[in-house]
Amino acid sequence: MVSAGMDAKQLDVQGRRMKLTADAQRECRHLDAEIPVAEKQEKLVKQQALADVQAQLFRMRRSFRELGC
Repeated sequence: MVSAGMDAKQLDVQGRRMKLTADAQRECRHLDAEIPVAEKQEKLVKQQALADVQAQLFRMRRSFRELGC
């Protein structure tokens, strides 16, 4: 089902995700919300915590790619 008001990028993402399982689609939506939060944390954390935040962000991005989001 195509939603009105979607731009080309959003339509591309929706089309690509239609092929995924319901669980994978749910995880993609979760990652859509979590990755920007982790990216903001990455910019704000002190140096000692930076490695932890970057590792978490790397895992999220890897999952995003592996799922085909």
